[in-house]
This record gives sequence, structure tokens and C-alpha cells, in this order.
Amino acid sequence: MSTVERSQGSTPVSTAAFTEVSYHAYRSGDTIESLELKQSSSSGCVQKLDNCLEAVWKVVKNFFVRLFRCFTCYKRPDYVMPQLKLERVCPEGDIPAMRTNWRGLGEKKWIERIDGDQHKHGKYVFDKGLHNGSVEPGFIVSYDENVVPLIEAHLGLRTTPEFFLALHEASCWHFDGDRTDTLMGTEKVGVFRGTDDHISCTYTLGKDSLMADFQEFLDFVPKLGTLKWVDEDKKQIHMVYKRFTPEEVKQILSAMLDDFYVAILQPGLSQRDKFRACAKLAKEMDWLHPPRDGATRTCLDLLQKHMTEFLGHPVILEDPHMMTKMGLERFTDYLEQGFARWEKERAT
Repeated sequence: MSTVERSQGSTPVSTAAFTEVSYHAYRSGDTIESLELKQSSSSGCVQKLDNCLEAVWKVVKNFFVRLFRCFTCYKRPDYVMPQLKLERVCPEGDIPAMRTNWRGLGEKKWIERIDGDQHKHGKYVFDKGLHNGSVEPGFIVSYDENVVPLIEAHLGLRTTPEFFLALHEASCWHFDGDRTDTLMGTEKVGVFRGTDDHISCTYTLGKDSLMADFQEFLDFVPKLGTLKWVDEDKKQIHMVYKRFTPEEVKQILSAMLDDFYVAILQPGLSQRDKFRACAKLAKEMDWLHPPRDGATRTCLDLLQKHMTEFLGHPVILEDPHMMTKMGLERFTDYLEQGFARWEKERAT
């Protein structure tokens, strides 16, 4: 039986799949320069037509989704907060101040959850599809009524794989497949992904992302997925996540969390090192993509929890997906900017 080893020397976790989880630079053999071009089965014109038809279908489907929900008054059952027994990692006397800062933006707390470049559309931008994307009714209700009180009740307590799943369930309580324009229904909410889940995504490289930043994903051990270029100009990169069993996902996530707490609880840690520890965990969890869908929002919610516990308050990010698209040091800078943006918003 092999083991998953923590980089900081904590107790191994038994598993039959991996020999090591390390968090230092490790060259796996794959490099950004050697990545292949993703093969497309369609020519340029055919691909554009496919994209156009897909966009039209999304508009039509979203219209009928809203119509269906209007006539059926569809509603999920009431959310029930789970009872979790978690270890305390912060002094009990600090909890009241944490809760005050957690709610520090009052009625504008939603801007911590929604991409900064979408704030102009208002609180219900994703519920109504105002960003020209999928219509996801229930996005804000799940956040306001489930996620915010769940994290508030568990501030200062250790994050575990079980808490991750509880948070995912709270965040994705409204998921119901096509009815909510989500990739999955209730059967995949609050559970780790399995070998039947094929997950991939495409990222566009802009001024805030560099090709070299994706090298950290390739260097991670165990290997979490593969990368290929979408186009010859290398403007888009396609990420395919490796398929794991739910138990494997849990064990890797547990190792990541153990490594985080070893780092963040060191005495005399500088503020920059605390930012880096929070950034590192958020990146690694998003790389792992523990659930079938809703991974980034859950990783963002956990990032906000840890920022509140160990640095004082949440952050406001222009694009939460930068946790995948930026290297560790650049994402750490990004968090510091988001931290300052939150303080500026609080002051106004």
C-alpha cells in the first residue's frame, strides 16, 4: 500500500493511487514550450458555425428555463445547515471580531463573491444572465442564505474535506441541471467527483495571465491533468483534469489542507507569507477541482474564510479564475490588491 506524503512531514494517508504529494517545484517532464496543439475535428468555418449555433441554442434554452421556472414556481427544499465537529484553530476570543469583519460590507457582501468586472450589472448578474452567459437562477440565494451563515458559524474552525463538501452543497443548493443551466443536478451536489466525470475547460490568456504561470500546474505531484493549446497563436489553453475516484480526491485535498495549516500556523509568520499560504491552497484546490461543477466558487468561498481568519477580512477579486491562470507569486500579489480593494470599499 503506497502513501500520500505531506510536504511538511505530517502523517501519511493510506492510498493505492499515489506515491507522493509534494509542494516544491518538481519537473514532471511536461513544459509549456512542449505542449501540443489540441486537435479539432472541424475546420475554421465549421467551428465558427458550431459556436454560433451553440450560442443561439443557449439563448433559446435560457429563455425556456426562465419560462419553465416562472410557470412551475420551481423551488428547492429548504437548506438545513449541517452539524460538523471541527477542531478549533483560532483563539475563541478572536471569533466575534472575525464575524464582524465577515459581515463588514453589509448589504454589499455579494461583491466578494461576484467577479469585480461584473459588479456593474448588479447583484443578480448571474441569476439573470446579464453577463451574456448562462442564466443561473438561485446563485445569490444559495450564497446569501446558505454560504454566508455556514462560514460565519464555522469561523476559527479547521477546514476539512467534510467541510468542503458541506460548503459545496450550500453553494450549489440550487443546482438542478438544465433547469438551472448547470452541468449537473442534485445527485452531484455535496460529493467529490468520480471517474465517470470528464472535466475540462478552456482559458484565454490575456494581459493578466502568462503562459509560464501554467507551468506550476504541470509541475504539481501527483499529476492533476494535462494542457494543450487550442490555437496556433497560443492565445487559448485547454485544461483536462485527471480522473480520480472520490476517495483519491478526498485524500489529495486532505494533504493540501494539512500542508496549509502547517504553514499558516507557524509562529511569527509575516503578512506576505500568510497571503502566500492562502493563495497557494486556493490555487491547489482549484487545480484539483474536487466536485463535478461549482469548484471555483467553493474554492473562492474557502479563500474568503481563510482570509478572514488569518488576515482580518475577505478580498474583492476582479476575476476569481486568476487562481488558476496566475502563478503563485503573481496570485499572491493579486490577493493583496483585492485585500486593499475590500478596505477601500469598507471605508466608503
